Formats: sequence, C-alpha cells, structure tokens
Amino acid sequence: DGIRDAQETRGLGDVYKRQARTQAPSARVFMKSILLERELHATKVEEELLLEGINAYPDSDKLYMMAGQFYENEGIDESARRYFRQVVQRCPLSTALWILLSRIHIGRCRRIEMTNTR
Repeated sequence: DGIRDAQETRGLGDVYKRQARTQAPSARVFMKSILLERELHATKVEEELLLEGINAYPDSDKLYMMAGQFYENEGIDESARRYFRQVVQRCPLSTALWILLSRIHIGRCRRIEMTNTR
C-alpha cells in the first residue's frame, strides 16, 4: 500500500537531511531540519542540530532564538536566558528577536499575575 515502516522512513529522512546540510549548507536548511525534529519530538537531535547550526552560522539570529525557545520549552531557563542574551548582543537590530522577547516577557508576566491572584 506504499506505507513504509516508520523506522525505515525515519532513517531515510536522516540521510536526506544530512545531505542537505552538507551539499547545500545554510542557516535556513538547519532551521528546517530543527523544526522537523521538533515536530517529531526528537529533543536530543533537535538540540544537537541547534548547537551545530549556531557554530556554523553564528550570525543567524533565528538559530539563537530557536535555541532559546528550545531550552525554555525544556524548562532549562538559565540556558534559555544565555541564548537570548547572546542573540541580543549579536543581532541587536533584529525585529523578529524583539517581537519574540516581548511575547516571552508578556507570557511570563501573565503567569506571575495568575500565580499571585490564586
């Protein structure tokens, strides 16, 4: 019926992603690979790709933002803050960065408000 074994399909996807990152490397290719791993809930692979992407493209504001979001979602706040601080220093004129940081700040304030009103 054309449906492949999930593990086999996953293996083929890994091969294609590796080829894309080596033959057509760019921050965008890394971001797409990271988003795929996020959708698959493969947190260890997602984290490895984030670190590899940041090392390869240290001026990519979006990779730093994704790393901050990753660590925040994992509850590792100190690492999240470290990546957000780094991206602010490296890319202070990034509009996407400031929008993201303002949304995070608003979300934190709402959680604090909700906790205090209970």
